[in-house]
Amino acid sequence: MAIPNQFIDELIHRCDILEIVSRYVTLKKQGSNYVGLCPFHNEKTPSFSVNAGKQLFYCFGCHTGGGIIQFIMKIENIPYRDAIEVLAKQAGMTIPEDKIGSEYRKKRERQKKLNRDAARFFYSCLTSEESREGYDYLRRRQISDNTIRRFGLGFAPNAWDRLMSAMIREGYEKSELLDVGLIVEGKGGHVYDRFRNRVMFPIIDLRGDVIGFGGRVIDDSQPKYLNSPETAVFSKGRNLFAMNLVKKERTDELLLAEGYMDVIALHQAGFRTAVASLGTALTSDQAKMMRHYASAVTIVYDADAAGQTATARAIDILRAAGLTVRILRVPDSKDPDEFIKKNGADAFRNLLSGTQGDLTYRLSRLIGPDGLTTPEAKTKYLTDAAALLSTVTEPVERDVYIRKVAQDTDSSADALTLQVNKAIKARQKKARGEELRRVANPVRMVQPKARELRFDNPKAARAEERILALLFHDLALCKTLRRENIDSAHFTVPLYRKTVEQLLEYFDRNESVTLDGLSQEMTDAETSQLAAILAQTPVTEAERVMSDCIDVLKMEHIQENLSLEELIRAKK
Repeated sequence: MAIPNQFIDELIHRCDILEIVSRYVTLKKQGSNYVGLCPFHNEKTPSFSVNAGKQLFYCFGCHTGGGIIQFIMKIENIPYRDAIEVLAKQAGMTIPEDKIGSEYRKKRERQKKLNRDAARFFYSCLTSEESREGYDYLRRRQISDNTIRRFGLGFAPNAWDRLMSAMIREGYEKSELLDVGLIVEGKGGHVYDRFRNRVMFPIIDLRGDVIGFGGRVIDDSQPKYLNSPETAVFSKGRNLFAMNLVKKERTDELLLAEGYMDVIALHQAGFRTAVASLGTALTSDQAKMMRHYASAVTIVYDADAAGQTATARAIDILRAAGLTVRILRVPDSKDPDEFIKKNGADAFRNLLSGTQGDLTYRLSRLIGPDGLTTPEAKTKYLTDAAALLSTVTEPVERDVYIRKVAQDTDSSADALTLQVNKAIKARQKKARGEELRRVANPVRMVQPKARELRFDNPKAARAEERILALLFHDLALCKTLRRENIDSAHFTVPLYRKTVEQLLEYFDRNESVTLDGLSQEMTDAETSQLAAILAQTPVTEAERVMSDCIDVLKMEHIQENLSLEELIRAKK
């Protein structure tokens, strides 16, 4: 599925990373780089850097980095090959198809076509006299015919193989239906429809393709909701229900609801900026997708305990994506759908005008069930509130909330300010320590959802990083490695070992090298790691630095392979 390096090189040559990144980020020149606020996490001070000469970006705050292809992947929330298609279209180029790549593309297109045909089948069942129960259910939920058509709603009949039989008549194989998750295999090898006796919600991506389904039972069966599995075209954590409709609204604020029916009810009532995650907790990828189309999100989750827990979690994810967050509390109702049915759209609109900021909401959540009636309860609340307020970066906002908390608790604002400042200093001290370790040590491996990994041999790792930076700057320096008999076996870090192997192959084939080309064989974390090395390692006095680094690798390699007895003799 690899795309020829020559094509990647030509694509990168035709695409200006500064011009493309500037469509999403306001950049200002700073030395040889351009800097701005990172689009991948929330920050007040610019830590996002673009180097046009090296054709890479890197954020020193969230440690995300790569070439122009990785930028498009992350900013548009799309896979590697789709990002290349986006750039190729802009550059007027056509991607050469290898056998594997062509088969993969055909598989994706076939799956999207199958999903589209399945959606048409479900819609036809909903509107047929034979399957009135699905249509009657939606009418009982007060869903109009216009809304049914707008969302392409359907119904899966209460039968074991109605969809499978229909799709086979359309020319599809059972294996294709299994791959896309429309049928499942049971014991004994028997296959049957995944969705039965359910109202169907087609999940449509930003390009208008049906990529999966959600299904809701119309009785008391379990599970209440069932979703398509992960496939070549569908990833729950990278898509949002109704985002294909909302992106046309040109709004600056979205409504984030908890489920399909809430979104549909909100749209029908005139609130056409509502979206929902797809049967899973909100993900950072989904938050980033929202950030592309709006700057603010109002969370309208259910009022029950589970909904409020999900709200607290979503706040952090949305803020990390750079979104302003507000919270709507729906009184006397379980969800927005129920409230609108009871009280109407105007009443819901009035609720929206009185939403809470996320900080006010989180402070209210710190108050225990017994309120602040005892000194112990008040002390705990103030301690927790101080910790929360210490995370507020804007001094004016922080001061306003300090005074509000003090007033609400009949406490001293000065005492609370001292507590907040103490927490701030502790956090700053920790951050300075981490920064000192970062400067003093080699660039540590970028590991998502994990602590940074320490290198077994920091001295060798630092030399390896400098060598990689030098080779990216001038691949002809591979001659020096060859002359000194340095190969990947001398590298102690697995990622660096893999990278130098690739660089030597590029050199042997007399091909130029880019981070985008290398990233075909790497994870996002590995690409960010290499971007960090290139962004932080200056390239000066290349020949001398290369010679010094090779000496380090040789010495470390010798010591690594000495026996204990030999090592003792060597030290003598």
